[in-house]
Amino acid sequence: MPQTEAQTIKPIFLSYSRTDRDASIALRLALEQAGLRVFQDEDAIRSGDRWVEKLQQALKDCCAFVVLVGRDGTQRWVGAEVQTALIRHLSPHDDAERLSIFPILLSDAKPESLPPFLALFQADHWMPADPLPEKLIQAIQTHSIRINSQHVIEDCCPYLGLSAFSRNDARLFFGRRQETLEALAFLGDQSQANPDKLQQTGGADYTRWLQIEGNSGSGKSSLVQAGMQPMIERGALWARTGFEHWRILGPMMPGKNPLAKLAEILEQGLIDDPAKRDIDARQGRLIAKESGLASTLKGFKQDSTAFLLIVNQFEELFTFADEAEHKQFDALLATALQDPDCPLFLINTVRADFLDRFEYLPRLQDIYNRHCKRYFLPAISTHGLREIIEQPARLAGLDVSEVTTAILNDARDEIGALPLVENALSILWEHRNNNRLSGEAYRQQGGLAGMLSTQADALLQRIDQAVPKGKLAALELLLRLTRINDEGRHTRQRISLDEAVFVAGNGDDKSGQRVVEMLSGQRDITVLNTEHQNVLRLITLNPEQDQHYVDLIHETLIRARGKDEKTGKLVGYWPALYDYIEKNRRRDLYRQQLADESKQWQQSKGLGRLWNLKYFDLKKYRALRIPK
Repeated sequence: MPQTEAQTIKPIFLSYSRTDRDASIALRLALEQAGLRVFQDEDAIRSGDRWVEKLQQALKDCCAFVVLVGRDGTQRWVGAEVQTALIRHLSPHDDAERLSIFPILLSDAKPESLPPFLALFQADHWMPADPLPEKLIQAIQTHSIRINSQHVIEDCCPYLGLSAFSRNDARLFFGRRQETLEALAFLGDQSQANPDKLQQTGGADYTRWLQIEGNSGSGKSSLVQAGMQPMIERGALWARTGFEHWRILGPMMPGKNPLAKLAEILEQGLIDDPAKRDIDARQGRLIAKESGLASTLKGFKQDSTAFLLIVNQFEELFTFADEAEHKQFDALLATALQDPDCPLFLINTVRADFLDRFEYLPRLQDIYNRHCKRYFLPAISTHGLREIIEQPARLAGLDVSEVTTAILNDARDEIGALPLVENALSILWEHRNNNRLSGEAYRQQGGLAGMLSTQADALLQRIDQAVPKGKLAALELLLRLTRINDEGRHTRQRISLDEAVFVAGNGDDKSGQRVVEMLSGQRDITVLNTEHQNVLRLITLNPEQDQHYVDLIHETLIRARGKDEKTGKLVGYWPALYDYIEKNRRRDLYRQQLADESKQWQQSKGLGRLWNLKYFDLKKYRALRIPK
């Protein structure tokens, strides 16, 4: 018997919360009256295990995904269905094969309640007593992909330059949606058990530790902070973990004293009243017992709530942290991750070229293969770069037609293209003409790599004019912020603001303060502004407890771009700084030697002090600019 035309039309998947069942019935009738079929086997998907496979197959057989959003938002099953639909939308390279997604908001739903990625699609407001908008019906019938075209950014640069994306920049985070959803899927249960029946006690199929790996400049921190964190806060991990609510701890960077930083983010994340926080006491308990982290979190345990610790730049535990502290930090994390009664989840980012250093963390290394899922973040695709250029421009009403192709062509052979693209777009925005980014300005400034070095060189010149020997002072500070590696794997290293001012001023605090202000884009470092600013910044200033620290804004500044074809020598993305580092690469070694010799001298007594003092090579150490 031949199929009717209605039977051959692929159905629409309708996702809705049980609290909106009446509205879903009205919506289904309205869609069917418009000649559309609606998938009706949601209950079969949500019962039993292997639900992910069932859902993926159902969406594969559907032509569109309609999600009805009421007062509950996209929680639990609806959120799980939205994530799977987003993956189905993002996976194909051909736009014609992408799953169309249509959010429909009931009267008690707010657009800002939509998860970040779902909010990219145009949403329609609808009341069950009203007919469906004709344009919505036409879009569903033609499988159109409707992007939210509302301009939400006014008089503000939609690009972040060399800065990493934070939680507050989620609306500007493009180009990594598929990778975000892929990484999220590694946390929690991997056996596709029914979320309502998850045991949440760990085991071979349940993962609480996710490590994001990638090359310098691949955007690991941005992926976690602007991509994954907002999704987790909206309940994106419920389907695989059984936890609907999350308390985010961090993000933190280990730094020199990882236990102090861990104590700080625990107090901030667990205790709402600042007056009741006691960071020193918390740090003491972390030092005293390997179970200190686990016992702390179990003391704040609540039903259906888990804790997510985010640790960026995990390699600082190998390159920067105090040895005793990184050993205890290692033990604290390993103990908590193996405690079935401690609802701790860990996401950490680490540079791929430091993966061989995990032998310095023996406790975590021991559980590495059993408890850790690893996600390698690849270089961003051409499609992703196009999104990074065009989507923020759409939100800000910018015309980028003159620069898109040129930037994509220049980025094709660049390993660390991502920060260079953001930096170039930020600079072009500063020189825009009637909301149009100029292709001529892009070419005149030397393209991706040229724009970084040109702007950084110009900043050095401005500093040199404002401060006596300012260029040398700035280079000295930037060198001090670089941990030099014999194999060329240079990394950032933070120092205190006081030390930065001393190094930049060589003892003249007024000059040093001015250099720090100009490098950081600050008007006054005594009144720090930690918000994103539309000026070139080469360093960042960050508060931690009662101290302020200075850091390079991105490792692209100290990385080699490749070898010169004629000389065979490595060439930096910013040649002025890279060459200065190469000329003074033994400075970091001298600094470590001085620290060791000073320690020996302090521990010696009597004539031994005089004996050890004679071995100090004062001429070698004079250029180090060590504060007293």
